[in-house]
Amino acid sequence: MIRVEVLGPLRITAAGGEIHSGLRKARELLAFLAVHPGGVTGEAISEALWPHSPPGHGTRQRSLALRKLRDMLRSASGLAGPMFVILAGDRYRLDPSLIATDAAGFQAALDDARHAPNDSGRLAALRKAAVLYRGPLADGARYDWAEPYAEAARRRALDTWTHIAEILEPAAPDQALAALETALGHDPYNEYLYQKIMQLQAAAGRPDAVRRTLRLLETRLTELGVTPGTQTRQVAAALLGTPGPPQRGVGSADQ
Repeated sequence: MIRVEVLGPLRITAAGGEIHSGLRKARELLAFLAVHPGGVTGEAISEALWPHSPPGHGTRQRSLALRKLRDMLRSASGLAGPMFVILAGDRYRLDPSLIATDAAGFQAALDDARHAPNDSGRLAALRKAAVLYRGPLADGARYDWAEPYAEAARRRALDTWTHIAEILEPAAPDQALAALETALGHDPYNEYLYQKIMQLQAAAGRPDAVRRTLRLLETRLTELGVTPGTQTRQVAAALLGTPGPPQRGVGSADQ
C-alpha cells in the first residue's frame, strides 16, 4: 500500500520507505488527486496545474505528468501492473485499493466523530483526525492551487481541537488546555482560541496565566499592527475582575 500525506509537507511512502524521486509535476498531480478523493476531471487538473496555458498544452502536460506519476509509483512499489490512477467516466482518481491518503483518513475520522453515539467515541475519532493534521496542506511546495484547500483543512483542524477541548474540559481541563494550545500553534492570531484558553486558566484559579495569555495575544497582534478586539478585552476583564476592558485602540482587531 502506498501512502500519500498532504496535511503538512507532501510525503509519499511505499515499501517502508519515503519516495523522494519523481518529476515535480507528477508529485504535484499526486497531491492534487489526494485532495479530490471523489475524482476530478482532466480539464480541472490542467487548469489547476497549468493555468493560463495555450490550448492543448495543459492536456499534453497532464498526460506526461500522469505517465511519470505511474512510473514513479510502479518503481517505488515494485508493482508493474496497476494503473494507480483510475479514469472512471471523465474523472481521474487515486485507486483506493493501492493508495491511502491522510486527507481521506482525516475526513473519515471527522465523519466518525459526527456519527459517534457518545462523547467517548466522538473524542477517539476527533483525536484520530487531529493526529493526521501535521500542518498546512502541501506545506512548502508552493502549489498555486493549494491555498483554498489548505485554508479549509486548517479550519477543520482548528474545529477538531476545539471540540476535543469541549469534551475534555469537565473532567480533564489540563488536557483541554493542551488541545487548545496545540490549535494555537497552527493559528497564533486566533482570538477565539485565546479566549477559550483564558477561560480555562481562570477556572483553574490561575489569573497570572490569564494575564500572560492576554499579553501573548497582544504581542502577536502587534506584528499585524492591530490590538485585541472588543470581545477579547471584555472576556479578559470579566475573568480578571477588572472594572472594564481597556479602551479600544486605533487599529483594533475587530475594526
